[in-house]
Amino acid sequence: MKKQIKERDPFPEFIKHITPYIYSIIRKLKDSSGTNSESEVFFENIFLSENVNATDQKINSISTVMAVLIYDCLCIGLKTLKRVELLGEHSYFNSIHMIFDRITEKNLDIPLFHSPIFPLHSLIELFVSKPYISNECLKFLLENTSNSINYSQMKFPYYYDRSIGQNKIKNQGQVFTPISVIDFIFDQVIVPETEIILDPAAGTGVFLLRALENLPKIDLSEVIKVIAIEKDPILSLICESALKVFCKLQSQSIECQVYNQDFFQSASILSELRSEKHGVIAILMNPPYTRQELIPIREKDFIRNRVSSTSVISDFKRKYTSFRVSGQSSLYIYFILYISEFLNPQDRLGLIIPNSWMDVRYGLMLQLFLLDHYNIELIVSTRLEKLIPSVEVNTVILTLEVKSHMQSLEVSSSSHEVKFIRINSKADLKLLANYGIKKALPMIKDSVFASVMESKLLLEPKWGIFVKAPRYFLDYLDNTKDNMKFLRDYASVRRGFTSGANDFFYVGKPGRMNRFFVSSIDLKDGSLILKPQNNEILHRLQEQGFLLEEESFTIEREYWMHSDTNNHEFQKESILYTTPYNEIWIPNYLIKSPKELEGFKVTSENLTYVVIIIPKKSSLKLKPGIRKYIKWGETWRPIKGNPYALRTTCANRKFWYSLPDEYYHFCPILCIMTINDRYPFFYNPHNYYFDARLYGITPLSEIKINEEDLTTFLFLFLNTVFVSIQIELSGRENLGEGGLDVKVYEYQDIKIPQFKFLGKKSFLASLFQKTLLSKPSSYIKSEQPSSKQELDQFLREIYSLSDEKIEKMHKSLQKIVQARIDKAKTDFSYIS
Repeated sequence: MKKQIKERDPFPEFIKHITPYIYSIIRKLKDSSGTNSESEVFFENIFLSENVNATDQKINSISTVMAVLIYDCLCIGLKTLKRVELLGEHSYFNSIHMIFDRITEKNLDIPLFHSPIFPLHSLIELFVSKPYISNECLKFLLENTSNSINYSQMKFPYYYDRSIGQNKIKNQGQVFTPISVIDFIFDQVIVPETEIILDPAAGTGVFLLRALENLPKIDLSEVIKVIAIEKDPILSLICESALKVFCKLQSQSIECQVYNQDFFQSASILSELRSEKHGVIAILMNPPYTRQELIPIREKDFIRNRVSSTSVISDFKRKYTSFRVSGQSSLYIYFILYISEFLNPQDRLGLIIPNSWMDVRYGLMLQLFLLDHYNIELIVSTRLEKLIPSVEVNTVILTLEVKSHMQSLEVSSSSHEVKFIRINSKADLKLLANYGIKKALPMIKDSVFASVMESKLLLEPKWGIFVKAPRYFLDYLDNTKDNMKFLRDYASVRRGFTSGANDFFYVGKPGRMNRFFVSSIDLKDGSLILKPQNNEILHRLQEQGFLLEEESFTIEREYWMHSDTNNHEFQKESILYTTPYNEIWIPNYLIKSPKELEGFKVTSENLTYVVIIIPKKSSLKLKPGIRKYIKWGETWRPIKGNPYALRTTCANRKFWYSLPDEYYHFCPILCIMTINDRYPFFYNPHNYYFDARLYGITPLSEIKINEEDLTTFLFLFLNTVFVSIQIELSGRENLGEGGLDVKVYEYQDIKIPQFKFLGKKSFLASLFQKTLLSKPSSYIKSEQPSSKQELDQFLREIYSLSDEKIEKMHKSLQKIVQARIDKAKTDFSYIS
């Protein structure tokens, strides 16, 4: 008789697997809950459950919030469970409901699930017909929890924003707002005449909830209606339930209207507001930050057409015929433009939005629109911490009031002043709110305040400088503006290669490799041999019909090198090939990354790649080696994406394998797109090619200055602290790890005081040679390399700047750079 083996119960092992997920969510929620006393009791006892009164309403209510999070953890754990042996023959492990049936068994010896404060009852409500949190469940959770504990203490929408809602930030551009930011905007926007409060991108309703909580602080007897518009059905449900419950608990007679609707399809709702006789409408808004390239094309076209067809935009176009809504506009810009259609004079707006519009070219039209349609009251930014830590971009608080119909831009520009404030962190917002701007700013270390006339803002496209730039530097630029020119007056600036297929065009120089091939040189004829760097790539090539016999590609020398008979100095430091007839061939060296550049002078020593340069003619007229390589580029099937020839950038060329002519122009000076803690301009004497992460600077031929002298001057001047400050002020702080993004046109706009070479030529030549021997220096390291001292000498000799002024620039810049980099690393409490 066959012995019957008792089947092992895998459930305890599953619980062992799932428990870390539950505890990690508990800790995250604890970290985000601040010092709320009820929360503290709950979290202290989730691990030590003795002596806890299970009937305590406050504890029970907070544990109800935990039900949503634990449910989410169970789902995550089930998806991530990879140990097949745990499943056995228990098919019920494929169902979250069947797992929960085991959790509810009273005979299970699992302390966590038998804790007095374990949210069993609420979890039962979560296990409805669908394997995710249902609308019905959320409604039950909100209404029942809010009836047993004051809503302001529980803050369920804030917990939802922090935990469950985080994926929405990436997918839909939704960003959730810290309470301190909401409170400050409320204080600035709500006035005694406010009758309606509207949030057109309401999310979970935290803006409006907090506004309702703050109403008792101010005598606002006129407020009769709160309106929320939210596209997401889950968030809309949370918002609606929470608003209604809150008003019920507080016995407030305010009407709450929540619309689950796309903001750009809510014209009928908004039009009623404009037609009704009412007091002031206050808009409190944190619109989606979705970048334009992430908006689906059909949706983007619909939004752009809807905004462009509004009367407020049509009127604006008649006044400014060159106006158009830029295709680079992010979603938040469309929100601002569209809501403007439905507002009356004296209506007020309080927004928190990315700061990029203040300094980028596509932001110019928004600046002009705001100046024309609104009185801009306040723009607040932070120096050391982000206002919203959950997003990479830096944000600003913006408060506005709609201008009267009689108030023209021409009149207001000479009378209205815009206040710019730069503080350190969100804690300073509380000081501003409690003491007022004038009293609070002296209490805030390194705070900046600037009151700027609208007329000046019309002439200055980069508004960020008013809070970032040291006052003395702005005064210097203002006092010398009649003597200033721009870099574009002396030189052109262009981007490097955008090849569209780097793995095809960029190959390793002899002895190096790219993604697929190891390169070597055939010394007989100077051709480049490309061999697969491993067997896996070789097999893939063979499967697709390549390298069946010879196992390598051969690139003839004229496609990866160029001939040069004059560059004798270059011969000493470069890999090159010489024909039997003493013809010199030099590789098409490529600078792929700024990391390859160490000193001010570009050399080939640290470079990895060369560029394949193919003439613009039919492949039938090319040599057999390069023909076969082109064939590979046309048919090779990458693991992801199209063959190189079918990629958009390549397909738009007449010959996809021929790079545009503009990339071959001589650029003796190079600079970089992304700035960290140094601002280098490199000398490129041998005309190396460079990738799109670098920019090339070429002196204009029409300038009546010797090209060599002009190159020397520009190289030295551009590496001075005077230019470094300008770059720091003009770039955008919206890159990860505090990087600064600088575009071509921003380099073109660098201000250059007019100069004379008379009597300075030998000094410049000597300083130029000394500088080439040094390296670009960092502004967050304590040492002061000789390059700074040498370049300071340039400012003294050419522009007669004093040592005191130069040292002041260095210290100011060091402080700005350190703050920018530190700010990118901050991550402070979300809820407070």
